[in-house]
Amino acid sequence: MRKTIKTDDAPKALGPYSQGVSVDGFCFVSMELGIDPQIGKITAMGVKDEAKQVIKNVENILKAAGFGLADVVKTTLYLSDLSYFKSVNEIYGLFFNNEPPARAAVVTNLPLNAKVALDAIAYKK
Repeated sequence: MRKTIKTDDAPKALGPYSQGVSVDGFCFVSMELGIDPQIGKITAMGVKDEAKQVIKNVENILKAAGFGLADVVKTTLYLSDLSYFKSVNEIYGLFFNNEPPARAAVVTNLPLNAKVALDAIAYKK
């Protein structure tokens, strides 16, 4: 059964898409920015803090769907500048340290002048 995921603990969608969708044991989390969901803006002062907020947003959407970070099997990491890769990797490793998921990384322009973003696919039997 398909279920749309919506939580106030993560930023509202910036367009016509869902924060996440779960179906048949999978949860697909849309690309999340480092927006503070209480304020509605990116408030982080540096790329590491922004990366932490990004992953917390992903985690909160997963939680709303009954999943956790340990259930994540694939992510895509988006960076606005390749020079952020090492710093973001340090933070990413704090959250995904035990059997990390498969991952792709893309350097691109991001909405709201974000430095980092992440989407995720989780699976749970």
